[in-house]
Amino acid sequence: MLEARNLRVCYPGGPPALDGVSLMAHPGDAVAVVGPNGSGKSTLLRVVVGFVPAQAGTVRLNGETLTGLAPHQRAARGIAYVAEGAPILPGLSVRENLAVGGWLRRDRKKMAGDLEKILAICPELHGQLRRKADALSGADRQLLAIARGVLARPRLLLLDEPLSGLDPDARSRILSMLRALRAEGLAVVVAEPDLATARALAERAYGLLAGRLVFGGSTTALGQASVFGGLY
Repeated sequence: MLEARNLRVCYPGGPPALDGVSLMAHPGDAVAVVGPNGSGKSTLLRVVVGFVPAQAGTVRLNGETLTGLAPHQRAARGIAYVAEGAPILPGLSVRENLAVGGWLRRDRKKMAGDLEKILAICPELHGQLRRKADALSGADRQLLAIARGVLARPRLLLLDEPLSGLDPDARSRILSMLRALRAEGLAVVVAEPDLATARALAERAYGLLAGRLVFGGSTTALGQASVFGGLY
């Protein structure tokens, strides 16, 4: 489904943020991109979604090259992105935020059914649909941001530190939601600095260090922290 090859990104005045990084994800996959802060994890996701241009390399989705496509065009092809820090639209209600997630959908009946499924998984949101999003707790904002991305019914879901700040119950609900969606063919790619969290989220992992790929394999092998030069 997702094939990123030999990506190179250079920000002005600094070393490469990504230096020849490749990544693949298939339908139903859960893939973690791991590494310490500043390793290039978020940049990799932002290249895939179209917010950051790559100076070299290619990104393909289902065989289609995405080079030159704007983020909204990539969204129309089935990519949803939830940035770090639970970005929400603070002036809108919880229900309105969720509706924004499905703005490209035309299958309104199915979308209503998907909304009910999401609210069943995230009951914290069910009783707050009319509440302004900026009045939510930090954990509930995170749930809302992820639920909004899921409501787009993407084929590829990109999550930047999705479990950050969540209590164990909320984390469990998010993991359950992602497992159910993966069973329907959704591919999930998460950027995550914590190795234990990465193992809970995904079966495969790519390790980045200073913009370079230093690990690729199962998350069960992530205990071999020596690949990160002892940074963990």
